[in-house]
Amino acid sequence: MDIHHKIKHRRNAIRSGMFDASKIPSIALIASMMSYGSLARESNLDLNFAIISTAFMWALPGQIALVELHSAGSTLFAAVLAVAMANARFFPMSASMVPLFQRGVKQRLWLYPLSHFITFNSWLWVARRFPDFAEENRVWYFIGFGLVCYISGLAGTIIGFFISDILPAEVLLGLVFLVIIYFIVMLADIRNPLALTAVVCGSIGGPLFHLLHSDLGIMIAGLVGGTVAFFISRPYRNLES
Repeated sequence: MDIHHKIKHRRNAIRSGMFDASKIPSIALIASMMSYGSLARESNLDLNFAIISTAFMWALPGQIALVELHSAGSTLFAAVLAVAMANARFFPMSASMVPLFQRGVKQRLWLYPLSHFITFNSWLWVARRFPDFAEENRVWYFIGFGLVCYISGLAGTIIGFFISDILPAEVLLGLVFLVIIYFIVMLADIRNPLALTAVVCGSIGGPLFHLLHSDLGIMIAGLVGGTVAFFISRPYRNLES
């Protein structure tokens, strides 16, 4: 993109990050963390535990693993190991993401608290939006985006804790899968017809193949969906070429 179209000012970068996060990313986070807040209450954990675990762990799979192991009476070592394994995905995310905005950080020590805001959500959006910003302002976009997502996650945890008795457990559990679908669509890139077709075909075929084979249903759906998408989009690729 032309340099004249890049956002150069910190204030604009922060606003852009907050604006982007306030749309689908924050909605997805509120929905997913509502399920965690509900799970924490059903596991006889108090609101303080739910809020603190979200604030300091900031990783839904690890938080769910912690609550489930606590409910099962597992040892502290088992809980720590499970949480560490569930959150191991953040190592490659941080390694690939931090170099993209570290130029805007004067003191390297600030990279450690900033890395706390790295999630799958921010990782996806940053990969798309960072090219629109001058390198020294990327960190400010990330801060604006991360803060809105962080607040949304805390809000979702609190809301889920208090409405756990109102909504059916199936609905709260379904919120987690809603977020997974959002991530899949983001990864597929809705601007790519081939990828979007593969996601749609796989989503339709997933439940059907699960009925045929519960263990291999997802794998078969992915294989069939990708193959069908390849042949469906083939005429369009020929036209473009």
